[in-house]
Amino acid sequence: MIKNLILAFSCVLSFSAYGQKVTEYRQTSKYLTYVKGDSFEGSSISKDFVLPFMSDIPKEFRFTPTAQDIETAELLLSSQLRAVNAKLEHQGKNIGPVIHDNLPKYARQYYGYITATGERIVLVSNLWGANYKTEQEKSWKRGAVVVMDGGSNYWQIKANLTTHKLFDLFVNGSA
Repeated sequence: MIKNLILAFSCVLSFSAYGQKVTEYRQTSKYLTYVKGDSFEGSSISKDFVLPFMSDIPKEFRFTPTAQDIETAELLLSSQLRAVNAKLEHQGKNIGPVIHDNLPKYARQYYGYITATGERIVLVSNLWGANYKTEQEKSWKRGAVVVMDGGSNYWQIKANLTTHKLFDLFVNGSA
């Protein structure tokens, strides 16, 4: 009985992790690395790039998320986002997409930093893919994208790679 449970649990873990594998990871500029997986696409932002909303984090506390870091963040997203998003703030009905139901439809940007206690965090910034389908509109491939409104078309969340927890979900408001 216990062997069967362990086998079933192992299979579930294997299947849930399958869609979270990075299949392409290549540097496209000094500050960006293109990342693609079976169910996600995005850019890893270099530790050398100073983001406006993270400018207070010193360079020695920033890191460039690796393929493995991104796989871990994606696994946390796929397994924990629904629970973290229980309030459905700024989403659903006529407001915008429910983010946990549409996760594969978002392009992502990944920013890494280390807390004062040594925890490795990946901030995942999500951009509604329908707005970024053509090559001309894929600005996330050329640089960091910061959007102020747009509801659930644009949202951010932090993935703690040390504790394996998602936290600080922020869904943009609507003007």
